[in-house]
Amino acid sequence: LTVDGSQIDRIRVVDFPKADGLEKVGHNYYRAANPYVHEETLENVSVHQGFIEHSNVDVIQAMTEMIEVLRGYESYNKIMRSMDDMNGRLINEVGKSA
Repeated sequence: LTVDGSQIDRIRVVDFPKADGLEKVGHNYYRAANPYVHEETLENVSVHQGFIEHSNVDVIQAMTEMIEVLRGYESYNKIMRSMDDMNGRLINEVGKSA
């Protein structure tokens, strides 16, 4: 990091072997939940000012999967309604014949 042309600090880019071992300590700040877990310092990494990070999700694939899940939900919902209607008719028919 530079201010007015002079370096004031350096940004360390690290990785943790298991991301579930992190705990949140503030707005976008995390630390290792276990103090004995050590981060891995990454080599050959560059950080550029003014760039926007791209998503790590394939939007088309995610939308396709969401549509697939929605269609599955609708199908199961339709089956449940059909079973409920059949049970209701069965109860009514058994009640009338008795």
